[in-house]
Amino acid sequence: MRIQEKLAGVGLLHEDPPSGELDTQTLEAIRQFQCDSDLPATGLPDDATVRQLGLDPRDVFERGRD
Repeated sequence: MRIQEKLAGVGLLHEDPPSGELDTQTLEAIRQFQCDSDLPATGLPDDATVRQLGLDPRDVFERGRD
């Protein structure tokens, strides 16, 4: 959901309220953001993309617990 909020903040996503899902609109918005940011345009929310959005990947991605 944080990724969707950031994408909406830069005008690339228009879901209201954010779904919290990596749906088609979100993946396309990520791809466009990556293109605009000179990142590899995979459409996937990788660490570099999340950082470029101003988020900490540790706060966005669930990590396995030991």
